[in-house]
Amino acid sequence: MITAEFLVKGVVQGVGFRWFTRREARNLGLKGFVRNLPDGSVLAVAQGEESAVARLEEALHRGPQGS
Repeated sequence: MITAEFLVKGVVQGVGFRWFTRREARNLGLKGFVRNLPDGSVLAVAQGEESAVARLEEALHRGPQGS
């Protein structure tokens, strides 16, 4: 088990990025949280199997449509 913190910048607020991140993390069996930050970025913390966290990282690079 590992814990990883991701700071995502760019067009991430107003495009469903938090919802997308929660859905992807649940589908991968991860625990954690995701929140908007005052500077317009999104912070995500995920805990679980290393391979699942790596797949979440890939999904965060891709992001939801519109991000």
